[in-house]
Amino acid sequence: MREKISPDAVLKKLPSWALKSEEPDAITRTYVFKDFKTAWSFMSAAALKAESMDHHP
Repeated sequence: MREKISPDAVLKKLPSWALKSEEPDAITRTYVFKDFKTAWSFMSAAALKAESMDHHP
């Protein structure tokens, strides 16, 4: 199992992300897409990457 990285350490490397107020160990980011097809494509690619990393948030 990998060592947990603190949200503050992550945010230093990911400036477009923010802490999720109701969950102190979670970060969040909002994405806006031009249409449903582009959004679905992004979501599918992210899901496949998470699956390959055995990461299921």
